[in-house]
Amino acid sequence: MALPGYWNSLMAGQKKPRWDEVEDWVLFECRRTNLDLSWPAIAERTELGRSGKSCWERFKNHLDPYVKKGKFSKEEDKFIIDLQSRHGNRWTKIADRLGRTDNDVKNRWHEHLKKKELGRSTGDQPHTTQPFHLNHNIDPNASSSSITSELPPLDSEFMQTEEVIKCFSD
Repeated sequence: MALPGYWNSLMAGQKKPRWDEVEDWVLFECRRTNLDLSWPAIAERTELGRSGKSCWERFKNHLDPYVKKGKFSKEEDKFIIDLQSRHGNRWTKIADRLGRTDNDVKNRWHEHLKKKELGRSTGDQPHTTQPFHLNHNIDPNASSSSITSELPPLDSEFMQTEEVIKCFSD
């Protein structure tokens, strides 16, 4: 069952109103009964005057019963952090593994997890064993004797990150 194509009579360039319950139902039923159709074909069949992209986004982000909604669990947060560190910002790939939308995962990363992870990686829990150069981030106004007196003697000008953190944490 499709609604009459009354949206088609709207003037070109004018925004369509928000999706309503009737449109959601029409889109859901059309998708459920026509899994083999492309999104542009579904958009045409529903006669809602919406584009295929608009129908796809509405279904994916709001109507798909297989997409998890609601709060993220601690396990999901850990999983996002792990996958983001391995794959970077490939949100669709990460979201597919979680059963969530790419937009939800991306928002979760940027609004909640990124700051936690950056704080963890630069705080008391170093995640790298890369050499740390002693001339990096030294206060230019400090005297050289005060800087060198706090540091243990070195055989070279490089030391491991863990050693530097240990020196400055006392």
